[in-house]
Amino acid sequence: MKRGIAETIWGGVVLGTAVLFALYIYSVIGHKKQGGTYDVQARFMAVDGIDQGADVRIGGVKVGTVAKQFLDSETFEAVLTLRLDAMVKLPIDSEARITSGSLIGGAYVQLVPGASADLIG
Repeated sequence: MKRGIAETIWGGVVLGTAVLFALYIYSVIGHKKQGGTYDVQARFMAVDGIDQGADVRIGGVKVGTVAKQFLDSETFEAVLTLRLDAMVKLPIDSEARITSGSLIGGAYVQLVPGASADLIG
């Protein structure tokens, strides 16, 4: 009987720990989403391999996603709307490049921050 009570108590401790861990993860994800985003547009001659939802990265770290793509009917340039994390403050002279993540594919948009003191967003 003593063994059954001990197992029940340990089961409750494990279950309680799992619930606390889940609440912590939920709170961390919730705080990140509250930070907000902002959109910028980047123009390219070609955006082969880039689809809506593709990563936007700086130094290999994901800082946003491709929210939309369309063709400018006057200049015939491909325009990507990049949805960036509000915590990322880019200089206005930053560059956007289409980069392949691996030999098999997995293209993403690489942002290269510029040196200007004026910021986007």
